[in-house]
Amino acid sequence: TNQTFPVYSFADMVERHEEIVEDILKHVRPLAYFNNYLEYGYYPIYLEEKSHIDYLLKNINLTLEFDIPYASQIELKYLVKLKQLLYIAAKDNTCNVNISKLSGLIGVSRATVLNYLNYMKNARLLTLLYDTDNDDDCGKKPKKLYIHNPNLLNAVCLEDVDTTVLRKSFFLSQLCPMSRITYTERADFLVDGKYRIAVCGEGEGQKFVCVCGYKDPLYEFKQRTAKQGSGMSKKQVNRYLKKQQKEAQAPINNAFAVAFSKIKL
Repeated sequence: TNQTFPVYSFADMVERHEEIVEDILKHVRPLAYFNNYLEYGYYPIYLEEKSHIDYLLKNINLTLEFDIPYASQIELKYLVKLKQLLYIAAKDNTCNVNISKLSGLIGVSRATVLNYLNYMKNARLLTLLYDTDNDDDCGKKPKKLYIHNPNLLNAVCLEDVDTTVLRKSFFLSQLCPMSRITYTERADFLVDGKYRIAVCGEGEGQKFVCVCGYKDPLYEFKQRTAKQGSGMSKKQVNRYLKKQQKEAQAPINNAFAVAFSKIKL
């Protein structure tokens, strides 16, 4: 663009997002290029004439077959296990970490699964999220796992990519180098121990409103009732949702929920 832009902290983007966006849009329209960025913008692939999918898959294989075995002393016969684990992680739209299930799916011990996850995290193939009391080197099970960036997710999943997970992967790829991102039950991410962020698609920023006046993000209400058993009829839930729509409450985090909801993937 031949433009020079100032550097903004995450706090700046949350508190002054309208002002920042207005200034940027005077010079460039980022959303016009956003879908292309999700496919090949994280790496300088746009400088290559070859297929970006071929380029990404080649580099994924080089990382799995040479970099990780060399750095972690893994026998070559176990490389297929690493590839299986990466594919399972990419296809799991819940992004949950069930070590026992992963252990059974790829046929290795639970301790080995944890090691493999950390190997791929260090190789920047995965991003692992822990709760606020732990860190990346704690040796404990992560709460969530994501493919490291949207380019890798697109390459592994090809046409079968969940758009919400893609947005979350993009968000993490931008914030992890400069902020501490941890797991929280009240949203998708907790940034620097202060900002609770829910990455939403269109219509996902709605709130559940009880007849008593209690309000809760709709996705949290659905998650909780799925775990506990709803105890409510479909008619009751629909009535609550209609009331929510009439009140037209704002999303949890305006700065990002609104921006992401307008992105067409």
